[in-house]
Amino acid sequence: TDPILLWLKGFWTCSQQDHEISERESIKIVKMIHPRINPQMLRRVILDAHSHQHAATLGYGKSLKWDGFVLLYNLLCGETGRLNEIFRKYAKTKKRLGMTMEEFKEFLIQECHWKQEDCDRRKLKELMVFHDYHHLSFKKYVGGNKVSNWKTSARLLSYAGFLSFLRSRHNSSINALHNTVYQDMSQPLSHYFINSSHNTYLEADQIKGRSTLDAYIRALLQGSRCVEIDCWDNASGEPIIYHGFTFTSKLPLRDVVRTIKEYAFHMSHYPVIISIENHCNAQQQSKMAKIFHEELTDDNGQSMMATENLVEGK
Repeated sequence: TDPILLWLKGFWTCSQQDHEISERESIKIVKMIHPRINPQMLRRVILDAHSHQHAATLGYGKSLKWDGFVLLYNLLCGETGRLNEIFRKYAKTKKRLGMTMEEFKEFLIQECHWKQEDCDRRKLKELMVFHDYHHLSFKKYVGGNKVSNWKTSARLLSYAGFLSFLRSRHNSSINALHNTVYQDMSQPLSHYFINSSHNTYLEADQIKGRSTLDAYIRALLQGSRCVEIDCWDNASGEPIIYHGFTFTSKLPLRDVVRTIKEYAFHMSHYPVIISIENHCNAQQQSKMAKIFHEELTDDNGQSMMATENLVEGK
């Protein structure tokens, strides 16, 4: 996953209402990223982002859906600098629209030192489609209002998609063999360093920050194997998650457990540890245990809670 998209998703999650953000919120976010931007230029770029949103994601008024929000970032980044020079060096056929598959292959061989046998058409097509997936609005923007340009760009890797590739694991400087598990994984859990998340539910500060399910999703998709839940009594009878004695918002425990279950094994098959900071009374602790037993079952109705060390998928 492109780390810039994950970073943007954090801003988006905190600001969106009904899956879109208003012009006012867009201006606020842009000023955080680009504090010295000219106000007139800012409004023009937001208008461009809105008008070029992919048809399926068009917002109301000057509001932006996710696709338009990503386009806004791409427009603010501009097409300057060393990376753009490299892109234009290889995108010879349709410089503004993007790279053809053959041009992308040439870039990979010449600049990234890929081997010829690693650049088969199927793999190149998968990479181009994958990295342009969140940049359809950008492709529409660079194509202008010409239908022919839009059809042509569908077969090309856009500049935004090119940057996404450069930032992704597909262009990692780490030896790909190191992504495989070669260590002894039969030891007790306490023998390992574990990628852990603290106050996982919070999007912002610990005093009045927002608690969201997206925060759990993001942590798990970034590879965390230990997430935290702070459980407190709730008048409804089912525990809630929040930073106690503060103004942070609250999440139902059941919703959090369902979210952890859904995203736990997207990035790894090794166990997820749920770190529980328990502040519940005996009655709601029983309810907590019931929620875990009810929600953490597989498709066959078997418990997903591990009874031994390093059980995959539990």
